[in-house]
Amino acid sequence: MITFNKQKIVRLLWWWLIVIPGIPFVLTSLGLFFYAFWPRDFSSVSQFPIANNTEYITLSAHGVNDSPSSWSDELQKLMKQAPYPQLNNINVQNHSIDWQNYANNVFLCSVAGKK
Repeated sequence: MITFNKQKIVRLLWWWLIVIPGIPFVLTSLGLFFYAFWPRDFSSVSQFPIANNTEYITLSAHGVNDSPSSWSDELQKLMKQAPYPQLNNINVQNHSIDWQNYANNVFLCSVAGKK
């Protein structure tokens, strides 16, 4: 006959209610962390032509599951037409950043947007 004392019951409940259910949570969190922060090449997003005489750049980037054509391109067109007298003698360049390849994944977009 198996006898259980109070200490064995508490230890068994600890394993079944806390430790075993926590293992998948910790492993999944670690997996998502490594996936999001894995080194990637962002040169396709960050390298765009800049004219030699450019003094002022306006940048805009679309959001998650979006594209530049939804609003970012339109914003850049409006920025070109904006009547700012202080920018009359300054060479301005407007650029709409297209990072769709990284913005389609919800787990990756916040880290990719920051980088």
